[in-house]
Amino acid sequence: MNARSEKGNEVDLSALQEELARLREDVARIAGTLGELGRKGVEEVKSAGADRVEELRRELEQVSREVQRRGRDAVAGVEETVRERPFTSVLLAFGLGLILSRLLLDRR
Repeated sequence: MNARSEKGNEVDLSALQEELARLREDVARIAGTLGELGRKGVEEVKSAGADRVEELRRELEQVSREVQRRGRDAVAGVEETVRERPFTSVLLAFGLGLILSRLLLDRR
């Protein structure tokens, strides 16, 4: 893998991690909002809750599409690197496999 591809993949992973962190924050805010709604009247809760749930559903769908797009971009970047340097990619995969197997076997 070349340094540029590795950097791009690191950026993609960082961006995905940031997006997931934001998603966790959104879910926490949703939980807080639902808690506040629980203290209000039943009719208010039904109306406001349904509206908020719909809004949050749309937001989650948008975030999901963005995460999927970034994932596809990251996979495409890896595929491009493998096409450009197949021998290096196979050696790298083999080396990583050896390292991982060694780490897993050493734990036993």
